[in-house]
This record gives sequence, structure tokens and C-alpha cells, in this order.
Amino acid sequence: NGQVSHLSTQRIFGKPGYMDSIIMHDGQASQLTDGFALGITLLVSLTGRGAVGLLDECDDALEEPDTAESIAAADTGWSVAQAEELTRLVVGLALVRKKRRMPLAEAPPRLEAQVEAAGGGGGEGWDRGAPV
Repeated sequence: NGQVSHLSTQRIFGKPGYMDSIIMHDGQASQLTDGFALGITLLVSLTGRGAVGLLDECDDALEEPDTAESIAAADTGWSVAQAEELTRLVVGLALVRKKRRMPLAEAPPRLEAQVEAAGGGGGEGWDRGAPV
């Protein structure tokens, strides 16, 4: 079909913590590696912490999304339901093996559904830096 599944490069550019190890080890960028960066962005928004080492810091909570509120920063205003959904998105985008990752295209509709559930964008948390 002629579609490219990824781009390969020997020149790597990216911000530490947001860059997928696939890019660093294989020099390949794709929608999956872009999804990894979105997953990290969501995790930063949820926790209020910096990206570097954040996946390791949150490892236990990410294994069980029902405990997501334990990593949610109190001052970000995320509800328990929002924290759980964000955690599920992070896991789908950033934690699982490449072959099992959520397609990047699935994330925006899920984020939009959360915005609508929170009252059309005016809900707590969604107006404070969550990428939509």
C-alpha cells in the first residue's frame, strides 16, 4: 500500500523523559513513539512531577489504574474517575510493549469524552494543562 510504518534516523532529537526508548535504541520514530510522548505528558499532568524517571516512580500505581488517585497531585484537581482514565491512557500509550500499545488515534476521542463528562471542558483538572 506504500504507507510508511516508521521513520529511521541516526540524528535523535527529543526531550528527556518524553522520548520513547524505541527511538533511542532503534532510531525509529512512529505514531507509537508519538503516543509514548503523549502518555508521558498525561502522566506529568496527572502527577504534577517532571517527566524524567516518572514511569519508574509511578510503576506500582500504573499496574493498577484503580489506585491512580495515589499518584495524582492534590493541587491538580483530578477526580478519581479522571485519574483512573488518564492512568489507563498512560498504560496504553507508554507502558506496554510496542506490539500491544494503543494506537495514537484512539487517545484523543477518549480524552474528549473525559472533557465532556467533566462538563464540556470546565471541569476541575481539565482546564489546567491537560492536553486535549
